[in-house]
Amino acid sequence: MFLLTVGTVGAIYAIVRVIEVTEVSSSQLIASYLAQEGIEIVRNIRDGNWLEGSVWDTGLTGCEPTGAGCQADYTNTQSLVSFTGDPLNIDG
Repeated sequence: MFLLTVGTVGAIYAIVRVIEVTEVSSSQLIASYLAQEGIEIVRNIRDGNWLEGSVWDTGLTGCEPTGAGCQADYTNTQSLVSFTGDPLNIDG
């Protein structure tokens, strides 16, 4: 009976740990993809400026005075806007 109890508790603990690790890994993967998308947007703005003959950082410097950073929207790749605190809308 003791061995059965120890085995069951061990299996349940292992399952709980796998679920926790899976959730953390999922969040890290999403964060990685969002960071990659942000970098691609900035590179797209920079490359567009080069093709137009503009200064490379046109559209990238407008939100510095706020101190809050910038946010990027893939539907508007002409410039970054000041961060307004709006959360990202994932899955919808």
